[in-house]
Amino acid sequence: MNIKKTLILGIVLLVATLYLTKVSEPNRRIASESGRPFSEVAFADFSLIRIQPGESVASYTVFKRDRSDNKIEIGGVESADGWAIAELPGASIDVGGLNGVITTLRTLTLEGPLNDKKLSRDFSVYGLDKPRLKVLVESPSHEKTEVSFGKKSEYLQQRYVMVSGRSGVYLVDEGAFAALNKTSQELRSKTPLLVVEADVREVEIQSPSGPVSFTQPTVGEWRITKPTSYEASAKAVSELLTSVRTLQVSEFVDDGAGRLGDFGLGAPIIKLSIKQRQGTVMPSLEASFGTGKDGAFYFTYAGSPSVFKATADISAALTKTVSDLREKRLWKLTSRELERVVSSGSADNAVDIRATSVDWSVNGKVSDAVFVEQLLNDIAQLEAHSFATNVPVDAFASPFLVLTLTKKGPTPETLVLTIGKETRVGQETLRYARLGTSEEVVLLRDVEAKRIVPHEGALIERPSPAGGATPHP
Repeated sequence: MNIKKTLILGIVLLVATLYLTKVSEPNRRIASESGRPFSEVAFADFSLIRIQPGESVASYTVFKRDRSDNKIEIGGVESADGWAIAELPGASIDVGGLNGVITTLRTLTLEGPLNDKKLSRDFSVYGLDKPRLKVLVESPSHEKTEVSFGKKSEYLQQRYVMVSGRSGVYLVDEGAFAALNKTSQELRSKTPLLVVEADVREVEIQSPSGPVSFTQPTVGEWRITKPTSYEASAKAVSELLTSVRTLQVSEFVDDGAGRLGDFGLGAPIIKLSIKQRQGTVMPSLEASFGTGKDGAFYFTYAGSPSVFKATADISAALTKTVSDLREKRLWKLTSRELERVVSSGSADNAVDIRATSVDWSVNGKVSDAVFVEQLLNDIAQLEAHSFATNVPVDAFASPFLVLTLTKKGPTPETLVLTIGKETRVGQETLRYARLGTSEEVVLLRDVEAKRIVPHEGALIERPSPAGGATPHP
């Protein structure tokens, strides 16, 4: 190939490249964007969406509240990112459902417009004289835009639409219509009690078991404050708050406020007050729970526009006594913190377990470390079944087991657990137990008490037939 031909081919290639980058691709992108009326609106820039599902369904407006605008009154609840329903002050928004609507709008793609020569001037042909759905969108950076959805073309499997500010009739995918054709109830949260465990500061419950209050002075640490002061179980509190947070709605009763007695809420069986940190979606929650005349479980909260029919009855989860909520772990320690464990009592012969430079010794003998570690873990994780109210005078006259635990450290700390006689509560066999010289007595399950009895034969290595040591089978 000579230089002239090479130069010509180079010029052709340069012109083709310039055309693609400067003309063809920009035109393709402009054509694509012109078919997406909301593509230039940032996700966070949507501020108001009015949806009119049809003539027989009430229209409604969801809007992002300006927190500095005191003129807008929507009650004490809004979605996590500030959205609310104008016609339902206090209603909690389903953020996931709303995000789906916004995503559908941003990706809404118009095909057309239809050929003017074939376009019928009778808009009833397209169902646009009485639209099946209207969606009005506002944003600070974009003019108001309304999209009207008409009939579905069975031949094309698409729906006819008109867009304000654009002439002609367009087509859109049927999936977009389905994603936007939502009633206000479909955009409401089905779990409206917005409780975040780490944000909770104080909880008060009035139930058939009586009043009880507890606080969270430090995240993850709970304390019962009324009617008496005790450390609360983080596990028990978490289960209670989870039952509240996950309580689902099966039906919204928007006209129920005037007839609370029908739902057992005129004199509710349970009242719940939760204070969360300032700045949360629901900093103060005052909820009531009851059983309706139909036998279903209902609830509502202060500021709610509705009564809610629940999918489950959580009254048992909320009816808690101080004993139910108290911390039942006898101590906060791990097996690695233990230096020595000494046992005595009628359960078995005395055993002395000591930490060595390698693992453990049992009565001065080489231990089976796996079995020792399991025993120490069982001891460290020991929990009370309940708290004794009536203790016989001879409960500890002949101890079943006494464990003396020594913790590691420059100044070793000693803990003593004494387990006494049996007692029966219902179908359970329990044993009285106490720490040190404490006057408070707890009840342990008999099976748990027996599990933590050290037995030398079970904790030392067994000699092998050849004279070596073999672990337990």
